[in-house]
Amino acid sequence: MAKIWNEREYSVVRLGEILSFVASGSTPESKGEDYEKNGIYHFLRLVDFNDGLEIDFNNALFVKEYIYKNTLSRVQLKNNDILFGIAGSVGKVAQYKSDKMAVVNQAIAILRFQKDVFADFMCYLLASNVIQNQVQRLKRPVAQPNISVMELKGIKIPLPPLTEQERIAKEISQRKANAKALKQEAKELLENTKKEVEQIILGG
Repeated sequence: MAKIWNEREYSVVRLGEILSFVASGSTPESKGEDYEKNGIYHFLRLVDFNDGLEIDFNNALFVKEYIYKNTLSRVQLKNNDILFGIAGSVGKVAQYKSDKMAVVNQAIAILRFQKDVFADFMCYLLASNVIQNQVQRLKRPVAQPNISVMELKGIKIPLPPLTEQERIAKEISQRKANAKALKQEAKELLENTKKEVEQIILGG
């Protein structure tokens, strides 16, 4: 990411200037009766962010309908929202690419961008050292590290034109896809090698 940025100079804005919506989530006060094993309303936490900047729904919790309607509906996620950790794992990022009904807890900020901002690009940018270094300087080193939504909105963002945002995001996505393919290829090669070694040992 840094190499891509160093190639050009872009205008710099505050994150809050390019958001159409921002809010932190909320967590029901009860210890368990507000949750259910299966349901409609997914309740996402930072542990549901995977290393690919995506949401892993496999272990997501569900909240009951009355909790959603009375407490959490204001933080209902929309497709392409960017989720940003503001407590605990501060700086952890994921992009919400789904039409499922979902809300987030208080450790997560929802970032919804204006139309002239490409969400894929912003997800990669927010996860890069360009932004993470700023976040780490803002983070309070208490028992549970955190930053405020106001502090997050004040972060400086290098902002290319929309077409350039799309080009950069496409390039990074292609690199990710290539890396994933190589990882899978290496895994398959290792498995095949194990089988060959077993055959040699067994005299096959």
